[in-house]
Amino acid sequence: MNERILKIESKAWEQVKRTNGLVRTEDFNQKFAELIVRECGQWWTNRLVVEPDYGLPHRIERNRAVPGVIKEFKEHFGIEE
Repeated sequence: MNERILKIESKAWEQVKRTNGLVRTEDFNQKFAELIVRECGQWWTNRLVVEPDYGLPHRIERNRAVPGVIKEFKEHFGIEE
């Protein structure tokens, strides 16, 4: 696994719900997947907003659409804000 995935895995272990100090595999898998989806959404947002290859009107219009697309992306995977 690459370094970023290992960091997300570590973060998932920190954030996952524990019962009597134990973690259910299903709970860990769900938290890990949630964090990956959030990371993908953030990565995508960062790339779309700063892309310099288009003229200003196109960037403004695209940047207006980004929040809605990211919201749909997270909803598709069942991730709440």
